[in-house]
Amino acid sequence: MIVRSRRRFTEVKILTGSTDEGGAFLRWAQQTFGVERASICVTPGYASFTADALGKLGVKVGIIPAGSNKAMHAKFYWFSGPEGPACLVGSANCSAAAWLADGAGANVEPMAVYDRPRAKDFGTVLSKFDAKVIPPKEAFANAKAKPSEDDSSSSGRYRLVSLRLRSHRIVEALIDPVPPAEAEITLRVRSDQRDLRLTLVRQA
Repeated sequence: MIVRSRRRFTEVKILTGSTDEGGAFLRWAQQTFGVERASICVTPGYASFTADALGKLGVKVGIIPAGSNKAMHAKFYWFSGPEGPACLVGSANCSAAAWLADGAGANVEPMAVYDRPRAKDFGTVLSKFDAKVIPPKEAFANAKAKPSEDDSSSSGRYRLVSLRLRSHRIVEALIDPVPPAEAEITLRVRSDQRDLRLTLVRQA
C-alpha cells in the first residue's frame, strides 16, 4: 500500500487486530506525516510490539487494551492535526506487511479513505479512545493470548493470526509465536464432502 499526502498530522489513533514487532507503520507515519503521538487500541496478547522497539521510534505511543482477550478485528486509523483530520478504515493491520512491504512480502489490503471526515460520524469508534491510555511496557508486561474454549491443550500454544489464499493456488498462514525450524506444520481444511490436509513450508 502506498499513501502520498502533503498534509501534516500530529497524532494517530489506531484500532488494530495485530501488529509487527518494531512498529514500522508508526515510524513511517512519523517520517511521512510528522506524527508525534499514537494511541493504539489492541488486545495486548495479540500484539507483537515490544516496548523497547516502540521506545526507539520517536513517536510517543500509548496503549488502550481492548476489553476482551479475543483478537480485535477492527482496523481503523484516525489522523489529526492542524490541517484537519483524515481517516482510513479497512483490512490493514498495524504492520509493515500490510502497509510498507513490496513484492512477495506485501499483503493486499483494501482501505476506505476519508479525506475530510467528521468526528461525529465516527463517534462510536472514537469513543474507544476515551479509555485510559497506558505505557507499552505496562501493557505488554504480562500479555498473553488466551486460546479459545475450543482449543485443545496441545494446539493452544499457537495462534493462527491470518490465513490467505494467494494467486497461483498458494495458501499463506501467519502463526504466532513462530514455530521452531524443525516443526512440521499441517493445515487441515474440513467440510462435509472433503477433509484436506496441506503441509506448510516455512518462509522468512
